[in-house]
Amino acid sequence: RSHSLVAQEECVCGKFRREDFVDLSVRHEFARRQLREFYLKSSKLLEMMKPEQIAQIADCLQVRQYEAGTNIITQDEEGKEFFILEKGEARVWKRIKDDEQTYLHYYGGELFGEIALVKDAPRAANVTAETTCTVLCLSRKQFERLLGPINQLHAQQYLTDPRKLIADFYGRGDWRGPAGTLHIKKVEPDLKKSGESKWFVVYRPTSRDAISKMLSGNAVGKGLNVK
Repeated sequence: RSHSLVAQEECVCGKFRREDFVDLSVRHEFARRQLREFYLKSSKLLEMMKPEQIAQIADCLQVRQYEAGTNIITQDEEGKEFFILEKGEARVWKRIKDDEQTYLHYYGGELFGEIALVKDAPRAANVTAETTCTVLCLSRKQFERLLGPINQLHAQQYLTDPRKLIADFYGRGDWRGPAGTLHIKKVEPDLKKSGESKWFVVYRPTSRDAISKMLSGNAVGKGLNVK
């Protein structure tokens, strides 16, 4: 210790140990990271990313502050970044000639502007901070430096998308079953004997992970309804 503290009268003190501080800091950082990864996974554009890819993106997000009345995104400007509203409220609106139309409000957790990952296109609308906002952002250049062009990633992910695997499994078959069962038996459809049979699967919209578990035979609960 660099100096001493001596009680001049009866005192009631609290003690905060270093290990407790470190433990709380780690827990807080872990919870914050999990929340950011959850926001990223909620985007349709990023939903097929692997967990390690989502983690890479989450680690590179930059934090920005916008005061009320400030544009986060400005209509017709070239889009080069995407954003996640972490705290605050923002309004999405568009100016058409002399008319101003409000489309929706963001209240935290929404990901927007992600079309900038696909192409350098003008912004279709304004996003303005209604209150002081904390925003997470990542540029297209940073994204491609991490993972490569998103169009290329989508092409690779499409081949292993569980929804595509289900669709392929229930492709055209014959009297013995759909294409997937014939492929497992290493036989070709015999269309001359009984003609083509058509199959389909009906399932509620669900997550990639749930479909993967279903394909592997693991239980996923009542949330997944496959017929």
